[in-house]
Amino acid sequence: MSDRAYAEDLDWALASPSLLSGERIVTDEQCRALFARARPTDPADLAAYVREHLKSPRLGIYFEVLVRYWLERKLGMRDVRSNVPIRDPRGATLGELDFLFVD
Repeated sequence: MSDRAYAEDLDWALASPSLLSGERIVTDEQCRALFARARPTDPADLAAYVREHLKSPRLGIYFEVLVRYWLERKLGMRDVRSNVPIRDPRGATLGELDFLFVD
């Protein structure tokens, strides 16, 4: 995959509307404005990051690596925890927090 292809995938991921409905902390417009201010400018840096961190060909993992790059390298946030399962009182998995960041 070319360096530019990674950058185009990240552009698409960050510019796409949210898949969530209902009340949210951040609106689509706020996300787009943040992306415009911190848009990745070095496709080679992004490609090197993806190649180093991508350990699975699964699409969801690829998406996580792209977004993690943006949060760490472009927004300067620090990863606190990754892949935290959310369970109900019986222990059944309800979902997962892919990552928790602080700035």
